[in-house]
Amino acid sequence: MAAFIADAFKAFCRAGHLADVQPLVVTFKARYVCVLAAACKNIMGKARKGSVFILAVSALAAMTSPVFAQPILVLDSQWNLAYAKSACKSAEIWYKSVGQTAEERLGCENFASCPKMLATVKACRARGAAAALSDFEQQLARSLLADPGCEGIAVVRHNSPGDAAYEKLTRTRDPSDFWTLSVNFAPGAAKQPWHLRQRARDATSGDGAPQAIAAQACALILGRGPKAN
Repeated sequence: MAAFIADAFKAFCRAGHLADVQPLVVTFKARYVCVLAAACKNIMGKARKGSVFILAVSALAAMTSPVFAQPILVLDSQWNLAYAKSACKSAEIWYKSVGQTAEERLGCENFASCPKMLATVKACRARGAAAALSDFEQQLARSLLADPGCEGIAVVRHNSPGDAAYEKLTRTRDPSDFWTLSVNFAPGAAKQPWHLRQRARDATSGDGAPQAIAAQACALILGRGPKAN
């Protein structure tokens, strides 16, 4: 709504006699945002300037309505990487102990867990835990950006303790604005288990590819979908 109003007001200024429009956003009650007016320069005549500005304020105030502060989705990369490294280590131990025998002699397809474990072994050896996770998180980030159902959600990575971007946000935003998405990432797996939590609320869980994870997480954050688990 704010973007629509700003564009409409720019068109109004161009059609009239106002120029160099800069939307002025004012926050109130710490949780709500409302577009109140726009600052205009190069206006001919002080009386005309005052009249048009008052009309613009009145029109914008009538058109706007309060909206909740933008929710923040935190990608818990610190957890994701630690889990990915552990998954690679476990998969390598599995392969050396029983996996190689299953693959070469007994037939991997004869064991329920073998195909998934073998895929993890191959992915870890080919890319490594960090690179494989980076690829996955980039796909997830692109899905969050492309999904219309995620509009209005800010996304930030939490890479490690003391992460500057994350710490700055925690100092300036209400804790209830934050939703943390962690993934039990196993390289090579087609679907990844994920957990979404907000403060003290129970975590919601599911599993899927990046596009599905993005869609479900955004629906939950914006209150448009049922719990995945």
